[in-house]
Amino acid sequence: MKRSLILLPCLLTSVALAQQGNNARTSSLTRLSLTPGATRVTDPAATREFGQVLNALAKQQNGGCQASEYLVWDAELAEQVSADLAVGFKARSMTFKLLEEDEDEESSSLSFLLTEKTNRYVGLLYADAESVVLGWCQLKASVSVKPATPAPVRPAAPAPAKSAAVQAPAPSAPPVRL
Repeated sequence: MKRSLILLPCLLTSVALAQQGNNARTSSLTRLSLTPGATRVTDPAATREFGQVLNALAKQQNGGCQASEYLVWDAELAEQVSADLAVGFKARSMTFKLLEEDEDEESSSLSFLLTEKTNRYVGLLYADAESVVLGWCQLKASVSVKPATPAPVRPAAPAPAKSAAVQAPAPSAPPVRL
């Protein structure tokens, strides 16, 4: 996974620079307030590789990405971005679970799972000397399959009393087999 992340910030940073003025104050996905200076990257070509990484993370959580978001900040904001995200997660009662962390002299990355009452997200936060990149996606709601339950057994209806009047035949129910 590390190798595929090497080109990622270069692509997203170049697109972010080309989209000046597309600043984001709030995440469109999680509705969390963002550290000032965030640029939302919307170019599919620039986010394709990151999307593949997010989809792989989603599969590890037995899910798939329903919606995603990609954000870029200048590198000098790395600590503030991290701190602001932690505060936002706590304020929204989101549970953060670290999935994987990788760091070397040139870059660092961490993948994570966020869980709140009704939603789950996987994300990747990547930082190097050029930028801080956050990509996350909302996991598709898992569909739980309930085992089929047999229909309740109803007691047989009592036989109608014979009378001189002609009665319409009672509807017959199929026999119940146990």
